[in-house]
Amino acid sequence: MNNAPSNIKKYISKSPETEKWQLSGNSYGYIDKVVVIPALAESVSLLKTLASLAENEQTQLNSTLVICVVNNRCPSISSKEEIEDNGITLDYLLHLSSGMDPPSTCPGPVYFKKVNESGMKIAFVDASTESRELPAKGGVGIARKIGMDLALGRLDYDSDGPVLIICLDADTLVDRNYLKEIGEYFNDHNDAAAVVAFSHILPDDEASRAAAIAYELFLRYYETGLRFANSPYAFQTIGSTMVCRADAYAAVGGMNRKRGGE
Repeated sequence: MNNAPSNIKKYISKSPETEKWQLSGNSYGYIDKVVVIPALAESVSLLKTLASLAENEQTQLNSTLVICVVNNRCPSISSKEEIEDNGITLDYLLHLSSGMDPPSTCPGPVYFKKVNESGMKIAFVDASTESRELPAKGGVGIARKIGMDLALGRLDYDSDGPVLIICLDADTLVDRNYLKEIGEYFNDHNDAAAVVAFSHILPDDEASRAAAIAYELFLRYYETGLRFANSPYAFQTIGSTMVCRADAYAAVGGMNRKRGGE
């Protein structure tokens, strides 16, 4: 944190998220990329997402920290099942971040082993247990904000390359060149932020498959319409596709706290 620019230090000092919530996990050196993943009752799918990240090049994993924000709102809003599932997630994340064997409750030992053996750097935020829950009016926006704000204090701002915050979801799989391609894009472009190309995984069930295709066509048609209208906002607004430079994130006041409106 000592090498952070003054504007980032100022932003962190004013962030209520960095006061209420903390990162758990080992302290890591030289991190130029942080991947932030909110998770709500996604113990199984999160492991699959982490396993897909683990297939990226070792050189990329060595300089990347993955922050999982395990979150729910208070028991009167979130269900008992959601909170219990989050407990399972917190348990195996503790084991993963410490390099331990999987706990007996781990829902995917094969994926756990793959992540553990990759040497992936993992930290997590407990925004689930009593007194640590999200506020009643919070949603995935504040969960992302917690992870992104806390990421600012773990990045190495003396890096020769871009210092990035990457957003992902707990049910999202990535390609083996995911981290490399993101880094190379920002090496070649002076953009403050970017959107990663995406496609939905199509279900086997015919009705669900048709619905997924229709939804994705809608998303792409919407963006195309904005381009046709010469809108400066002609890009997808899907949280799991967002990437930005750390200094740009602080400059715009960070992530908003709104619930998803996709």
